[in-house]
This record gives sequence, structure tokens and C-alpha cells, in this order.
Amino acid sequence: MSIEKPKSCNEWVQHILNVIKDEDLLHQAKIIASPSFETRMLNEGLTAGDLLSIYRAVELRFKKSGFRMPSKMSGTSVNYLEISQHDVPSEVE
Repeated sequence: MSIEKPKSCNEWVQHILNVIKDEDLLHQAKIIASPSFETRMLNEGLTAGDLLSIYRAVELRFKKSGFRMPSKMSGTSVNYLEISQHDVPSEVE
């Protein structure tokens, strides 16, 4: 399943889990964790819960790919390591 430009929360989750290549994961994770991404998604109608599902999809991809979970990355507002340490219900899992 290839999505040109994900729009909904589910499309973003599927894109993260199935489309992003392992070699691009860290770069894409940094973009997704940026304040500008958050603002853009909220302006497009996504909710804070949707954003959490997207962040958890990134966290799940790191786990599935066997990569070290990044914590604070410069220029970002999301700490994937911290998210991974909380048991938050999500449709992602």
C-alpha cells in the first residue's frame, strides 16, 4: 500500500509502518517529531490523540526494525524513548 501524501491518522500510521524505508526512518522520525509537523497536522484537523498514535507508530517501527529508540533530538518536541516507556492505549498495537 503506497500513499502519496498521508492525510488521516490511519494513513499516517500505515505509511510509517509499511512505506518508510529503514534507512530513512531516523530522518523521517525527526521530521514527524518537529513542532512544525505537529502544527501542520493540527491545522489539517488531526487531534492530539491522532498525533500520539502517529508518534507511537514511529516508536513501533524503531522496535520492529531493531533500532535504538531515540530520545531528545535537536529541533524536535517529541521524545520517542519516553513515549515507548508509557503504556498508552492505542489502535497502533
